[in-house]
Amino acid sequence: MKLGLIGVAALMACAPVMAQEGGIKTAVKGTDLTIYGVFDLYAARYSTTAAGVTETTTEVGSGGVGGSRLGFLASRNVNADLTVGGRLEAGINLDSGRIGSSTNPVEATARTDRVWSRQAYLSIASKKFGEVRLGRQQGPTYQFMTQYDPILMPTVDGWGVLTTLGSQVAGSTSGFYINPTIRTDNTIYYQSPEFNGFHVKTSYAGRDSKDTDKSIFDFSLNYGKGPLNASLLLLRASGSKTSTDVNEAALAASYDFGVVKPYITLIQRDTTNPALTGGDTSNQRTALLGAIVPVSKEGQIRLSLGRYSNQRANRDATGLAIAYTHDVAPGFMVYTGLSLLRQDSDSRIPIFTSAIPDKGKSVNAITVGAAFRF
Repeated sequence: MKLGLIGVAALMACAPVMAQEGGIKTAVKGTDLTIYGVFDLYAARYSTTAAGVTETTTEVGSGGVGGSRLGFLASRNVNADLTVGGRLEAGINLDSGRIGSSTNPVEATARTDRVWSRQAYLSIASKKFGEVRLGRQQGPTYQFMTQYDPILMPTVDGWGVLTTLGSQVAGSTSGFYINPTIRTDNTIYYQSPEFNGFHVKTSYAGRDSKDTDKSIFDFSLNYGKGPLNASLLLLRASGSKTSTDVNEAALAASYDFGVVKPYITLIQRDTTNPALTGGDTSNQRTALLGAIVPVSKEGQIRLSLGRYSNQRANRDATGLAIAYTHDVAPGFMVYTGLSLLRQDSDSRIPIFTSAIPDKGKSVNAITVGAAFRF
């Protein structure tokens, strides 16, 4: 499977979609160790018009609702307050057995030599003062996405499509940093203790290698108490004096009524090129609505409707997705989904790994799959 920025979305975590089964827990020389994994395989069919020809493609891939992976999470209590530990997590393309999740949104070129391609970090946690993590990880931006996307099925998901925005197309509109793909190297992460339902998450990923052309700072203020969850997320990606700087902000909320759980997310992106006289600023916006509707103890219908707006003329797009997930047994799920993407006359956004459409052409996708988590 070829992995571009959109392709990496297949390797997302999916906590809202499938509950973590807890893994295999053991103790080794005073250290608590959890071994966990996900096996996810799907078949997808995409239809669009490319190079003037109706193009229909079918593929088998890995990571329809959760990236296939193998992980190790270790921790040791130093005293009643302090815990130290770490995580090693490798992404796997189950269809081929190859390493998965090998790219970064801030890397100049894709990396194919990662062993622990998803996460690799050291952590120090205090009940009083919060947790610090150091290493490669998925920070506030990634966690924001997993919490407020009701579908989390990248093969059809309108949320992911309208935030990655066809980044596989040379010269196309770049995607948001607030999207389902972001993991960063060399990252310092902090999460505060919870206070009356509020907590803060923040991280900084610096420019300390030739592979990264931007540093990323993000900050989120989160509230979760009872049925209500809400978050404010701020992100800045900055590079040299001549490179484009990016500022993004997002606001999201969900509320669990029991019979339905609605979601709303708003994302704003402003870019500035300091190399131009006075700076050249442009903006993009995405608004997303969604819902989860339980239809049985095991089954859920998932809905997503998104609208992408670009300051440049004729670049807007609308995505609609509907999916169904069914828990067959603890840790084992089957799923299916359908997505429709309509776009303006100068837009060429694909869905996941579909053919790159001609300008203004719609894209349809349907997928079926199964995932097992331990």
